[in-house]
Amino acid sequence: MKHTIQWGGLGKKKNKFCRIPPEWLQRFGAWQPDYYKRYRYNNYSQNGEDGIIEKLFEHLNIKDGYLCEFGAWDGEHLSNTFNLFRDNQQYTPILIEGDENRYEDLVKNMEHRENAHLINKYVDTKPSGTRSLNSIFRELDLPDIKDKFQLLSIDVDGIDYEIWKAFDYCRPKIVIIEVNTQKSAVFNIDHSGAANIENIDHYSPDSGSSLAAMIKLGKEKGYEVVTHCGNVIFVIEELYNMLNIRSNGIADIFDVWLYGWEEEAFRHLFPLAHPDEDSK
Repeated sequence: MKHTIQWGGLGKKKNKFCRIPPEWLQRFGAWQPDYYKRYRYNNYSQNGEDGIIEKLFEHLNIKDGYLCEFGAWDGEHLSNTFNLFRDNQQYTPILIEGDENRYEDLVKNMEHRENAHLINKYVDTKPSGTRSLNSIFRELDLPDIKDKFQLLSIDVDGIDYEIWKAFDYCRPKIVIIEVNTQKSAVFNIDHSGAANIENIDHYSPDSGSSLAAMIKLGKEKGYEVVTHCGNVIFVIEELYNMLNIRSNGIADIFDVWLYGWEEEAFRHLFPLAHPDEDSK
């Protein structure tokens, strides 16, 4: 008889989905976190992205350039970019927010930032639409964007997949994009006790994209997946070999610790190095 559990995450945070029993951990050898998860921390991000991005920028020797994020909210709340540009004028933020009230907060928070590009639009999924990401960048007319576009963060709760698929104006070095983790995998243990992960290839505008579907899209666009932490982080394939990654299959990067990465047990999964140290 096969016992199956839908993904819900390990850890102390409450959520309406079931949690994977901790005793299952020993049956999934691939559940040791991938290399970049050890650097997770939040200053403004939600699931440790601030620390992962900081380490990626270090390994890719990125020290300046354009950072684009939408929905940007107020520029700080759950931001994947503010930690980078807050005290560093070498970065140029491009912040897009469709909600008018949130955009007003964004303008107030960025008053001190002379080089910020603030845009009050909901991004369209049509490649040539007036509100498409392609059109927004054409209107910005930034002459060095194709060489200096370092990071694109997409979080719009649903149509993230279609927006990225339609964007072909230029290629940011790193893409952070939301997926629906609940729709991404089913874990099961069969009658013999063997454990496995069934990946789900899913996308709908209402519920968003699964991890497998987003990775497939990333491959089509010339990107390699780095890690999954609720959001998925990609790097352009030309730079992938600069990173400290042994394998980036779904079983290697899927985030079992989505709700528990700050717990003591997570840190014990790195016996050879402290989470804040590089073990190259």
